[in-house]
Amino acid sequence: MKKIIFVFLFCSGFVFSQSHLNFDFDFARFRYDSTSSYIEIYYNISQSTLKHFVKNDSVFVSAMLNIKIYDSTNAKNAVDNIYQVVNSFPASDTIQNQNLIGKTSYLLNRGKYSLSISVTDTYNADNKKSISDNFIILPYYSNNFMISDIELANNIKQEGADKESYFYKNSYEVIPNPVSVYGENNPLLFYYAELYNLVNEQYNNKLILERLIVDGYGKIVNKKVKEIKSKSESMVEVGHLNLMKLPSGNYNLILNLIDTSKNIGITSNKKFYLFNKNVIDTIKYVQKDVDLLTSEFGAMEIDEINVMYEMCKYIASNQEKDQFKTLDSLSAKRDFFFRFWKKRDAIPETPENEFKNDYYKRVEYANSHFTEFQKNGALTDRGRVYLTYGEPDEIENKPNEVDTKPYQIWYYNSIEGGVEFVFADLSGYSQFEMIHSTKRGELKDTNYLNRIKAAKDY
Repeated sequence: MKKIIFVFLFCSGFVFSQSHLNFDFDFARFRYDSTSSYIEIYYNISQSTLKHFVKNDSVFVSAMLNIKIYDSTNAKNAVDNIYQVVNSFPASDTIQNQNLIGKTSYLLNRGKYSLSISVTDTYNADNKKSISDNFIILPYYSNNFMISDIELANNIKQEGADKESYFYKNSYEVIPNPVSVYGENNPLLFYYAELYNLVNEQYNNKLILERLIVDGYGKIVNKKVKEIKSKSESMVEVGHLNLMKLPSGNYNLILNLIDTSKNIGITSNKKFYLFNKNVIDTIKYVQKDVDLLTSEFGAMEIDEINVMYEMCKYIASNQEKDQFKTLDSLSAKRDFFFRFWKKRDAIPETPENEFKNDYYKRVEYANSHFTEFQKNGALTDRGRVYLTYGEPDEIENKPNEVDTKPYQIWYYNSIEGGVEFVFADLSGYSQFEMIHSTKRGELKDTNYLNRIKAAKDY
């Protein structure tokens, strides 16, 4: 069941002007118990991109925020909540717009999850945007020391903190920065993290915490090290940095918790972007490396790379598939995908890769409509066809035929003069596999009706 909640948000100001809806989100995972963890989701809605409604000398903006979390491990929805985000201010203040910043929290068990966040303008239903992501929940209780995700913030205060604020935790009021962007008007990067399982005679008084800022070229531009001497089993790590001496670019904030006696450690990192036009980067690199390192692929980990390959292998050429299989290093795989998407960018003059964005919208649709037991929708037969050939012109659905298992026929009228794909639920568990197609190169079985009838339980 969907739950509707009314939320009045913390606001940060900038100039008012209406355009297409814009919002960003981030999340961080924190410890709860031995089988589950908290996930906090932070969101930022640009108030300037919402339609405003004027009544009684006041201006109102409102948006509907739908957060869905799908449990891939158990094949069920863990969260499906709708929040109404509301703000109002005097009509005389319309020149001063504000970002609407909020937070929601959920308790989730160990497993793999898909997150989808959709925002719709209350006063203009056509003005909307959706973003999706994937994450894993692993409980933080362990015999070894551990560190939570890093939460980037616009401000953190302990003295004078509002204990009634829903940004309040562990004696701190932490105002998140879901956009992860800093600059001249926001030069201080605040961060919050939690350290766990610190009391252990094997490494008592032997732990250190490194805080690093690493630029898009992999160079450490800031480093701070401190000893961890905690009598408590856990502790909070907060801090801030002034970024105004650094040039514009992509950066990573990294926290390394290290046992110096064994030289082993655990890492947590968070990407952010800095815009600082007053500092010129004097470091020169080969353009090919600069483009890759400062792109979204430059900091991808191996699990992200593998997920991306599974999602896009349908549109890869046989040569590209063979090439990817031969790659044995993370850097080579990062470079592969940087080039893979770049050569498919139809409008390279723009900062966005429209082809990639459109393709991942289809991935999101496939995951939300075709997901089957313990399998993301994009990895099913219907997902593959949808991602490869696009949305069908017509779907003929046969869910309750007397003498056959449920099946669907998808029609594509503009491919090879008209082709069809047949998917059947042969197992009876809503797992549709492709059993026939008239498309050249696809599986063909003109007797598929007999197969469906043969699979029928009598």
